[in-house]
Parts: sequence; C-alpha cells; structure tokens
Amino acid sequence: MTTAPSIAERPKGKAWYSQSAEEVLARLGSAATGLSVAEVARRLAANGPNELKEGKPVSPLQIFLSQFKSLLIWLLMTAGVISGLLGELVDAIAIFAIVVLNAINRGAFARRAPHVSPPGTRA
Repeated sequence: MTTAPSIAERPKGKAWYSQSAEEVLARLGSAATGLSVAEVARRLAANGPNELKEGKPVSPLQIFLSQFKSLLIWLLMTAGVISGLLGELVDAIAIFAIVVLNAINRGAFARRAPHVSPPGTRA
C-alpha cells in the first residue's frame, strides 16, 4: 500500500466525484479493504484524530443581540425612532414591540436548534 500524500501535497485535478473508486483509493493511498493497522497508526500520529473541536457555547444574550445584525431590523428601528420624533408614539411603540418580539422569537428558536447558525454568523 502506498502512503497517502498530505492534504497540502494533493494536486489540484479532477473532482473526486468524477473519478472511479480505484482512482480515489490510489490517490488517498488506501484500498477497498481499508487501511492496515500500521498505516492507521502512522496517519493518526501524523494528522491526529479525525475529530471536530467543540465550539464555545453561545449565551442567550449573545443570541438575542445577534438578531439585531440585519439591515431590515435597523431600518425598522430607524422608522420607530422617526415615528417617535414625529409624535406618533403608538406607531413607534408598535414598531419597537414587533422588533423585540421578533428577536425573542428567533432567539428562542436558535436556543432550541443549536446546530443552526445564528443570523449574521454564516460563512
């Protein structure tokens, strides 16, 4: 069995999905039966375990504040301020109440679904 090139050494070429299984196995230095125990130990020593690192927990306050990163929310808050300055207090209160209730609702959903990225944090 040949040794697999490191990720940095892998040449740019055909997409993985467009290659046959034999080509992919050859490029990865593997076989249809899997890796030998010695090869597993070598790769584990070279690359470490195949694990994802746990992210930092996000506090409820951070989730709530992240709801205000949207341009539309800022436009609504600006409209609320303008309504308040023009003396339309009922409209201003209604706009701010809707914005805050929306943030609470979306924040509660984000807490129940931690695998979903909070708004404004998508890559």
